[in-house]
Amino acid sequence: MMITKRLLDSIAGCRPLRAAAAAAFASTCLAAGAHADGAHQKMTLGAYTDAAEGQTVLARRYRDVIEVLGSHGLRFKQDELAASTNLCVAYIMTHRWSEAHAACDEAVEFAKLEMMEPPGFATDTHGERVAIAYSNRAVLEWLEDRSASAADDLARAHALAPSAEFVAQNLSTLHASLTAAGPRSPPRGGAAHG
Repeated sequence: MMITKRLLDSIAGCRPLRAAAAAAFASTCLAAGAHADGAHQKMTLGAYTDAAEGQTVLARRYRDVIEVLGSHGLRFKQDELAASTNLCVAYIMTHRWSEAHAACDEAVEFAKLEMMEPPGFATDTHGERVAIAYSNRAVLEWLEDRSASAADDLARAHALAPSAEFVAQNLSTLHASLTAAGPRSPPRGGAAHG
């Protein structure tokens, strides 16, 4: 599959989700060029900074993150949700698309499992943690020009965390890129379906 959006290895700190979640989560901005007009638009990836090689992600040492977490060893098992999320980010940033899909899918599954924990073990940011996983996977899908899948995942993220800035940013960028791309033309030799 050909990637038509260009991923720039440009990470900058953004404001965290909420004060309560600030210790566990950091948004990182990722710039990707929109293919329609050449303008750069920003998508946001989420990484957990207090667990599972989070500081290594912030230091942009993605290969180190992959080396430590990719084997799903002890470090991974200590916090599977944070590890799979950070691994998803590392694979996206190193353009390892198939591994990114596996890690991002795994992060969604771990986040959904965490939502089923009894209330005594759950945190207030439960929905936001699942939204992070969906939003990260949406970024990957967007980079691969799979806008419909990205829109589905961002809709799920928005339903879980409607006031999350990272979701709003990603929705805005997705809508802007769809608007810039304009309507799709019908396949050659075929008629438009209404």
